[in-house]
Amino acid sequence: MPRDLKKGVQVRVLPDHRARPAVAALRGQLATVLSWSQAENCYRIELQNGEQRILHRLDLEAVT
Repeated sequence: MPRDLKKGVQVRVLPDHRARPAVAALRGQLATVLSWSQAENCYRIELQNGEQRILHRLDLEAVT
């Protein structure tokens, strides 16, 4: 999978049914990409409240 979201990019957890059930509580929240893990194929993000999470790319969309 390409590393298309770079460090510092603003993202949103998908706000609808496209996000996996495991992240349902985070749907629609804005966050900032901190890093990407090739081994885990996931992004470490920081939510606006300062909480850090690791989410799969499929659960995120770039904010334009």
